Amino acid sequence: MTESSGVPTDTLRTESDLHREHCRLPAAVLAWAGTDVGRQVRLRRGRECVLSTVVGTADGAVVAPETAGMLDGVGPLRVAGAAPTPPASLPAGQFVEQAREGGPLVAVAPHGGNVEPHTDGQARRVGERGAAVWTCRGWWPEGRAFDRWHVTSADIHPASFPELDGLLGEGSGKRGGFEAAVSFHGWRHDGVGIGGGAPRSVRQRVTDAVRRVLPSDVPVERIDEGDYVGDSPENIVNWLTRDGAGGVQIEQSTRVRWRHGSAVADAVANVLL
Repeated sequence: MTESSGVPTDTLRTESDLHREHCRLPAAVLAWAGTDVGRQVRLRRGRECVLSTVVGTADGAVVAPETAGMLDGVGPLRVAGAAPTPPASLPAGQFVEQAREGGPLVAVAPHGGNVEPHTDGQARRVGERGAAVWTCRGWWPEGRAFDRWHVTSADIHPASFPELDGLLGEGSGKRGGFEAAVSFHGWRHDGVGIGGGAPRSVRQRVTDAVRRVLPSDVPVERIDEGDYVGDSPENIVNWLTRDGAGGVQIEQSTRVRWRHGSAVADAVANVLL
């Protein structure tokens, strides 16, 4: 993947109804960067950088007002079709990914580092039991890692993540062959929520196992509907599995991740392995 300086600074436009994580770019720039609609790009201006999902094309670069504020740097807007940042390329922050083969379970943490802290450690802990692992870790000063590096799970495309692409088999697209998958996340609610496309019976077993290892005042619930259900076939935790619907998504409060992250990871592994 190459970086392009083909989008002049003065073509950056904003649209208030565009999601903060999304952008539209000229087709010629996408071709130059070796990417396409539906994939992730790094938008960089000077010291500022944002990871964004391309949702369409336009005459110039179009982003949300909040994103434009984070790209208020100096010089041309540069576009890269690979999500991870090259080593030492950004003075302010960094975004890296790692993968390790294993199976038949794969544990993932797309939002590790300071994006959703401790989730990458949970995925690696499950990997110590023999599971395959894929993690991303992002950093940015002043607590802005989430704003800069978060990509919604249903948007993640392996073509933008070389380590993930290699784990699946280069060029496989959104198709995985694992028997089961688990993704670790953080949320602003209290306690733990267990979602995903896996059968309700599997998610209930995970819910029960997690509840047993947490203090009685920590709520643990199986999620069957709503914003955090995680059952979309576009959700990475589901399309990683052989049937496209075998994923378990773990949403956790900051308190749970800091104080009980390892216990939760072990409980999940005990069920899924």
